[in-house]
Amino acid sequence: MQKVFERVRGDKQAAQKVLGISRATLYRKLKRYGIGLNGNRQGKAGAGEAPEGFWLSHG
Repeated sequence: MQKVFERVRGDKQAAQKVLGISRATLYRKLKRYGIGLNGNRQGKAGAGEAPEGFWLSHG
C-alpha cells in the first residue's frame, strides 16, 4: 500500500485504480496504516519518501 501511494505520488484516485478498491476502502486503509496522515508511516522521511506533511498538502 505504501509503495503504491509513493509510486502515484499521493494521487488518491490513481492509487485506488491501481489497487482496484473503492475510495472508501482506500481512505480506510490509509487511516489503518497511517499513510498520508503525517507524511509517512515512520513519521520521518527517509530516502525516496515524501517529507513530513507532504500528503496533507498534496492530496
